[in-house]
Amino acid sequence: MPRNPIIDLTPQEPSSEHKQTLEHFGLNSSDPDTLTWAFQALSPTKAAEERNKTENALATERCRGHGPLYIKDGNKITYLRIDNLAYHYSRRVVPWS
Repeated sequence: MPRNPIIDLTPQEPSSEHKQTLEHFGLNSSDPDTLTWAFQALSPTKAAEERNKTENALATERCRGHGPLYIKDGNKITYLRIDNLAYHYSRRVVPWS
């Protein structure tokens, strides 16, 4: 996957939280291609699609202070795939035994 230097948000070393999320999904946190994929900027449309939600549902989550982390630049909203995955992962429920 070629990198676009304008929107390449891949860190040199992912945080421990990001590493944990990647490892939970069976992804190698030291692989450059995995990091490029994980830190890809997603539009609200794509982020909603990956979570099986609507764009309006994401907008409501943002408005209410819930949902995945996002980047707001002016009126443009962008999500990182890793944050979308981390939020989805954090919503898991462990049933009582």
